Amino acid sequence: MKGDLVVHRKGTLAKRIAFIYFFCIFLPIVAFSIFFISSMGNSMKHEEEENLRISMERARSGLEAAVSSGIQAGNFAAMDTQIQEFISGEYESALAFFRAYSSYVSLVLSRYAGLSDTVEKIMIYTDNPTLLNAAEYRQLDENVRKQEWYKDFIASGRQQLIVSGVDNPGYWDTIRTPYISIVSKEIENNKPLGREFLVRVSLNLESLYHIVDAEKEYFDFYLLNEHKQIVISTGKRHEPITLQELKEYAEIEKSDNTLVFHTAIGTARLMEGWQLVGLADMGNLHQRLRVMCLQVILMAFACMVLSGGLMVVLTYSYTSRIRLLRRSIENVQNRKFEQIHVKRVGDDVGDLIEAFNLMSRRIDTLVNDVHELEIQKKTGKWNKLRRN
Repeated sequence: MKGDLVVHRKGTLAKRIAFIYFFCIFLPIVAFSIFFISSMGNSMKHEEEENLRISMERARSGLEAAVSSGIQAGNFAAMDTQIQEFISGEYESALAFFRAYSSYVSLVLSRYAGLSDTVEKIMIYTDNPTLLNAAEYRQLDENVRKQEWYKDFIASGRQQLIVSGVDNPGYWDTIRTPYISIVSKEIENNKPLGREFLVRVSLNLESLYHIVDAEKEYFDFYLLNEHKQIVISTGKRHEPITLQELKEYAEIEKSDNTLVFHTAIGTARLMEGWQLVGLADMGNLHQRLRVMCLQVILMAFACMVLSGGLMVVLTYSYTSRIRLLRRSIENVQNRKFEQIHVKRVGDDVGDLIEAFNLMSRRIDTLVNDVHELEIQKKTGKWNKLRRN
């Protein structure tokens, strides 16, 4: 009908407030949470990787220092002139041999071995037939030549080499343990009377285990020889007392959360092919990341709930009165001029409601006056017709 009040609504106030909440509060909280989780996750990963790198470097440096100490002790023994004189001498009786042996050789070898805690024993080998086997001396006979460390050393053709394998330290062949030895040959221009002369420095594996076990918080370490066999491992997991041969590294099972680090160890000539492998269990890091994500999500959810609740409380008086005002305007279209009865609040919406009530009363009064006037006109016409 022409002249009727037409109300065009593109959206209620509540919807617009929800729109503002979504774009001004909800989305910023979500974006900040994602940014925070990403930043903290990258920071935690970087910190963990740095800790792993430092741990790897500590273990590598410790093992290389232990090997260097063994090399130094072996060089001292190989270049000792009195040991060479002892090796090159000929002894008519066992008494003469042990008198010469105990007077110097045994003492000096013990002293060289005591230069470092990483050196367990120094043994010398020669093919002098007049020398007898002793604590620090062995005849270089067929039994020695059949041992794996000797074969590896001769096959290398080098003056010095680090060898590893499984040794039998006792006569009863009941306990076999891994060994790491530095084998040195006499220098050509210092060769004593043309005899074959070898110095074997056995490293103290317990000191090496102490080095790798000190980093067990970060790594499970495996020291691999040139054949990719495990010589020592964290916690002696793969070196039982019943060990018959070194275990292959390829047999180690790795979980999906395992991060593998490799680094070469020692000098290229002396320890060619040796590696220190570290297996880092990233499960703890992933667990910390999950806990951090959960905490951030819970905090973000709490912020959303609190901000949403606060917005509802703050806007409820506005939205509820706006709804009443909208309903009253719709009633006006139906020619119902009802008053809005709410608690008076001195704000813009309250002033608008007061103005609407005043307008509604005036329109209602005007409509009533018009109706009375029409009634009076009709009554006058009726009376006039009756008189006629």
